[in-house]
Amino acid sequence: MRGRGLPKLLCIVVVLSLAAFLWGGVALAGFSDVTDSHWAKMNIDKMSARGVTGGYPDGTFQPNQTVTQAEAVCMAVRALGLQASSNSLPEVSFPVPEWAKSDIKLAVHDGLLKNNDQFSAYSGASRAWIARLLVRMINKESEAEERLLMPNFTDTYLIPDWAVYYVRVAQDNDLIAGYADKSFKPDQPVTRAELVSFLSRVEKHQPARDLGYITGSIVSVSSSQISITADDGRSLSFSIPYGFSAYEENKKTSVSQLQRADRVKLLADGATLKFLEVSPGQGVSAMLTGTVKKVYPELNAFVIELAGGELRTLYLPGNASLSVVGSTAQGLNALKPGDVVDVTLDASGYVSGIIVNSGASLGNSGFVYDLDQDAGLLILQLDNDQLKPYTMDDYVNVQVAGARFPTLGDVHTGDKVKLTMENGLVTGIELLQAAARLTVTGEVFILNSTLGVLNLEVDGELQVYRLATSVQVTVPGLTGAFLSDIGEGDTVTATVKDGQVVSLAVEGRQSGDMLTATVLAVDTGNRVLTMEDTDKKFMVYDIKREARVKVNGEDASLDDIERDMEVKFRLLDGDIIYLEVDNTIGGTVVSIDEDSLLLVLEKDNGERKTYIMDDSVDINSQDSRNELDEIERGDYAKIEIENDQVAEINLRSSITYLVTEVRENYDRINVEDEDEDSYRLYIRDGVELIIPGISNPDIEDVKEGDLVRATYIGRDLQKVEVTVNVRGEVTSINSYQDSVSIKLFNGTTTSVSFSTGSKVETGGRTYTLLTALAVGDRVDVLENMQGGSTFKVMQKVSGRLSMDGNFNEDYVYLDSGSWAPYKVHDDAYVHDYYGSLTSKSALKSGDNVDLYLLKDVVYELVKR
Repeated sequence: MRGRGLPKLLCIVVVLSLAAFLWGGVALAGFSDVTDSHWAKMNIDKMSARGVTGGYPDGTFQPNQTVTQAEAVCMAVRALGLQASSNSLPEVSFPVPEWAKSDIKLAVHDGLLKNNDQFSAYSGASRAWIARLLVRMINKESEAEERLLMPNFTDTYLIPDWAVYYVRVAQDNDLIAGYADKSFKPDQPVTRAELVSFLSRVEKHQPARDLGYITGSIVSVSSSQISITADDGRSLSFSIPYGFSAYEENKKTSVSQLQRADRVKLLADGATLKFLEVSPGQGVSAMLTGTVKKVYPELNAFVIELAGGELRTLYLPGNASLSVVGSTAQGLNALKPGDVVDVTLDASGYVSGIIVNSGASLGNSGFVYDLDQDAGLLILQLDNDQLKPYTMDDYVNVQVAGARFPTLGDVHTGDKVKLTMENGLVTGIELLQAAARLTVTGEVFILNSTLGVLNLEVDGELQVYRLATSVQVTVPGLTGAFLSDIGEGDTVTATVKDGQVVSLAVEGRQSGDMLTATVLAVDTGNRVLTMEDTDKKFMVYDIKREARVKVNGEDASLDDIERDMEVKFRLLDGDIIYLEVDNTIGGTVVSIDEDSLLLVLEKDNGERKTYIMDDSVDINSQDSRNELDEIERGDYAKIEIENDQVAEINLRSSITYLVTEVRENYDRINVEDEDEDSYRLYIRDGVELIIPGISNPDIEDVKEGDLVRATYIGRDLQKVEVTVNVRGEVTSINSYQDSVSIKLFNGTTTSVSFSTGSKVETGGRTYTLLTALAVGDRVDVLENMQGGSTFKVMQKVSGRLSMDGNFNEDYVYLDSGSWAPYKVHDDAYVHDYYGSLTSKSALKSGDNVDLYLLKDVVYELVKR
């Protein structure tokens, strides 16, 4: 008995210590053994703020302690934000400590760990072992399995065979690097500080929003409050804890060093800041302050008047859409004559940032939605019904007609006010009209028309409103609606005028448009359908006798409707008049287990569900994937259910083709793929055609030489989209920001990000590194469906024209012994050596030319 007691106690201590290691959080307070000068300080604080790791009970982080394989896997699971579901997790074939069991199972479930791996929970995680884990985290294991390239380290021969190609893929994707002596040291154990730094590198391969980050530009900042314009257009404010430090270029910086227009990436706990990093900028070579005089959207330009009266015309980079600090609009749409702006310029003289300081664009007038004096925060509802936050100065001058000494206490919800702004802070509030108007949305808690009282639950708080004598009621699907048609639990938008509700509009309950829900129960005798909408609210509807029911496009009856089916329906006077069922379920593959025949799908409505696959499930894809092991996490699919099992999986694929011929009479486009195999795309039977800049495109708007992106579900064509190509000459490459500046063939300049998923195709080979591009390359840039861009480098052919340019409408001929013909694109950029435009017909036999081709089509012709 005595011999077993001590190990059990020791086990409890170990579990508690590991729990503190994984979940203890002291991000704001800091760790006693991680100084501000520690090389991993920022990554340690960031991962602690994200909840990926934490410190120990004694306030230390122990950055130099070796990470065990179990600890590394648990941190990887948290870094990816994976959620455990005990109902669908597989069993594992190796010993796992109790404290890590759920996360280890989840790692196996999502492919981070495999049952045939040499996993040892308490063994230290080596650099080779971690390299494999990192590659799986960014879903690049297939590249390692291709076994194409060996790592280029001096000790590559020491890397275990199973890890060699994982190390190369990790190296290529900047997940892990070697040492100064160009060695890798594959067997060296990884420390806690090193692992959080590796996990930070993984973040570059994931969308920031998926990791909980908020990105945007600073509007105003003080020692206790920061307001930003987020990249999604939201205006957000956060309180700053005492002693909080931000980061810039991997070093701590004080909040006082933050400035308006700084690009930031942050983490928050509700309205409290947890972590903030200043993002690298584009490099500001000059800043101008002036008043907007004229805006020319068609030229991507605007004119400002500087102090002293000098007028300057400023241009945005080609195809740019800048986020404008101080405005909810984008680019030139944010500017109006009379705005006072700060404008930053990049090294090329193009506008890189705009700050609206005052004027018409700020919209500094509206209706008070909320005023929090303690937090120094004022929320206005603007004329476009958007909510906009403002940070108030320590002293605010309040003007209220008829009041001798007005204060902030005299400003109430619903008041119409005008603000005075200085340096991004509210310094003055002028009351224009008391309780003028307010639009508020909430859930009906009590509606008593006899007493004239409406009680709404808004953002978790109950608010009471008086009803006007006559209230306009709108309920989609009903004509002539009354207050009695609104029930408790309905979501309504109330318009308040002079302190009373004058109109109520029910949101989301009924509509003349098609609605979507999931069937919970069908009463065929009473013709009643019970459903659940996307917000998990119950809906019960009568079905009209004359209602039409369709299943998979065929006429059907109520007997064909079953529980869990997703249905679309239309209402007439509150009852179902049309019901449509498609028993295919669309969603994104979260995981797939070939052995257990389990498929986890995140459906289009955001719900995750596990399905059992038939052992002979059919898999269809236009890109020739027809095996379970060819389906990857992140693939979009539509599945068909038969007898409660997945009988068919139709994968979405996107293929880029070159248009070789347009046959209008047949509604057909003839195309070629990269291998020059020919296909026919028929624009009929519901196939969507998209051409940028044309609202209702027709097949005749597609031109020979266009590149199109065809989207399929299974082998059925769904959509054909003419791509907006970025074609031009590479003028500069910024390896620090992973961006490429391109002078387009139309004369403008743009910048394209070489983000995750980008690749370079040149000379018949494909590269994933930016270094494969060179200044002077002519490129055709296409946006990838799965993220990033493909840079197709054009082939250069030089020679002397053997015929005049007008000899043939579509071709030019080079004197190469056989009068080699080259097809010229309709929109080819034809110019002389100095950049002056010319025409193909002006070219003469004997002219020396450079041709830049893609798939044997000339897109640029230079007369030398």
